[in-house]
Amino acid sequence: MRQRQRLQQQEQPTEHRTTQQQGDQSCRRRVQEPSQKPIDFFEPMTDRMVTIYRSRLDSIETAVQNFNKPSQQYSDIVNLSSYELSSEEISVLQKGLKFCPTPPIVDPGQIKESLDRFFRSANLYLFFNGTTPSEPLQDDEDLDLSLLQEDNSKKPFEHKDLKPKSTFNPPMPNCLNHVYELILKDLLEFNPPTVKRNLTKGQRKALESLRSNNHIVIKKADKGSNVVIMDTDKYIQEGVRQLGDDKFYVQRDEDLTTEHRLKVQQVLDNMLDNKEITEKTHQYLSSKNERTALLYLLPKIHKNPEHPPGRGIVSGNDCPTEKSSQLLDIILQEAVKKVKSFLKDTSDFLRKLKRLGKLPPQCLDCHC
Repeated sequence: MRQRQRLQQQEQPTEHRTTQQQGDQSCRRRVQEPSQKPIDFFEPMTDRMVTIYRSRLDSIETAVQNFNKPSQQYSDIVNLSSYELSSEEISVLQKGLKFCPTPPIVDPGQIKESLDRFFRSANLYLFFNGTTPSEPLQDDEDLDLSLLQEDNSKKPFEHKDLKPKSTFNPPMPNCLNHVYELILKDLLEFNPPTVKRNLTKGQRKALESLRSNNHIVIKKADKGSNVVIMDTDKYIQEGVRQLGDDKFYVQRDEDLTTEHRLKVQQVLDNMLDNKEITEKTHQYLSSKNERTALLYLLPKIHKNPEHPPGRGIVSGNDCPTEKSSQLLDIILQEAVKKVKSFLKDTSDFLRKLKRLGKLPPQCLDCHC
């Protein structure tokens, strides 16, 4: 029986053999045939072999040099400057730009400030939640229906985030005041122990060295969490290149910050006179600061790792238009949500994409 099966398999044409049989035969051929010719070290080398071996030796030599250089690229540090980082400076930068070193001593003033802030919150909680509400209404006649029928659209604009910070602190109850005095007395008499530093002595010196080095600029990368070190002159050169574009920037010989503050204040005064904003909102938005906005750059190493262009960002903190921009942002938040193409964040995009189901074949997927 077995001999008949063998004869039948031999009589079958090649094209009718199964894929498994063909795969088994190819595997047998690979096992029988050597993968490559054994290397004969005494055989004369051709020019092509010399070129290959030289390129390999060069790559090995370059890898060894890069490994011995402390200023080479790390997973989270990109050094584009001519300054060579020490091992201590690298260890400090790898902690991130938001790392906070522990202070050498505990400041008693900060302790008291934190204590006052805590007891003020506790005092306000007791003050507003401990009061009894007014007497309930006896019947429906005491209810002013005009308040329910009032048109809220005619009311001046007011928002909880557009109010001056309250400093109200009611009288503290005797029990809470007694606890406060006891804790404050213990804190003032307490001798704080030596603070355990989260940086070594060498890392602290490296931090001071980086901070006082005016020849380099340390910035966060535009994409990702990399820390980028650039030469100061190249950083300024990139900023001058962008500011020199006449399509977007115009050079002025005088500082217009004061003029801008007066214009913003005039608009706010008109809004208050027209009852478009409340008195508290007007007080909050009115700024007396005349700080000129600053431009800084975030290097786009994902665009060009060696000569990255900079993403220009204007720092408008404490500038005349800072709080008015906050007002505009609050007003536009609700309007923007009604736009069909509105995307809150990446999670919102993925949820909407999931609701669409399978995308059609002509759909274009763009990656930025």
